[in-house]
Amino acid sequence: MINRILLIVQPENQQHRQVDLLTSFLEGINSFPEEIVFFVSEDIGSTAIFNKELPDTFLERLQYKPIPSLNNTPNGNNLFEIQNNDHFLISGTKLQLACFLSELKFEAENNDIVAVCVHETPDQSSFVFHRYTCVNSNIQITHKTVERKSIIPASRLLSTKSYTFDIIDPVTSKLSNKQKKLLQSEQNNPRKRTAKIEPQEGFVFETLLAHLISQHPLVIETLINCEIVSEKAKTAREEDIVCTMKNGDYLFISCKFGNSGTLKELKRLANASISRNLQPREKWKVLFATRHTKLEVAEQHIAEMGFNVQAVSLLTIDAFLTQLN
Repeated sequence: MINRILLIVQPENQQHRQVDLLTSFLEGINSFPEEIVFFVSEDIGSTAIFNKELPDTFLERLQYKPIPSLNNTPNGNNLFEIQNNDHFLISGTKLQLACFLSELKFEAENNDIVAVCVHETPDQSSFVFHRYTCVNSNIQITHKTVERKSIIPASRLLSTKSYTFDIIDPVTSKLSNKQKKLLQSEQNNPRKRTAKIEPQEGFVFETLLAHLISQHPLVIETLINCEIVSEKAKTAREEDIVCTMKNGDYLFISCKFGNSGTLKELKRLANASISRNLQPREKWKVLFATRHTKLEVAEQHIAEMGFNVQAVSLLTIDAFLTQLN
């Protein structure tokens, strides 16, 4: 039985990850907590994302409690007022765990108590439960690993790696007249490989492809305009589309609608390294999306060069996503 779930609120750029962490954790356990307590330090800004994204059943049990900044808090300062069967969900630095265990040690000297610390495995595929049973000032520690039941959306993984992106809402996403015209052209009268392509058509192609992907029943989430920002606030890498599949695959998709740069872009994609932080790495697949009349050329380059890249077009993307199931 879980009495309370305790969570220390992280800065705003990490709060989307915390929403998903809490949701995934509660989906994987067989009981629901009496309370969900978010501890908010004085150096945290808005917490509006939680009220916006958490289900009503969570919000009914949610309360916020102020705490000082952990960097300025001495150990054993009774921050959490630990109660029996509290579950502390670790979502930040090791300092969080150190503060909680320090307080638990003081509590165990005076009372018999059981508390649990929960964290994810490095590949984010499971939760590890460390159970602290405190009796007569002695602490017994046991642990178990529980496989998480839900797929982690790419937005959560990328939001902690300095990526910026937009999320396509499959419900509200609608095709513009330009997108409809381009789709009809590809379906009924595809232009030759040497046909003149206007620069703005590339953007229309990219957003059209993102829309089609978001509507596929096997796709959990579609991101567009994904940029990873370096420490100098410069864009170090950009991927046009990133999507999360129900089978756990993640797709990096580069879009090239114009006439030039196919082989160059395929070489870049073949040599692009998946960050070691994006685990499991074998679940990340790289796609090259192009005009249907250029698809055969792209596939020839891939076969001849042995690139670990797959090519798709507007006319083949649906079948490609379906076969991933």
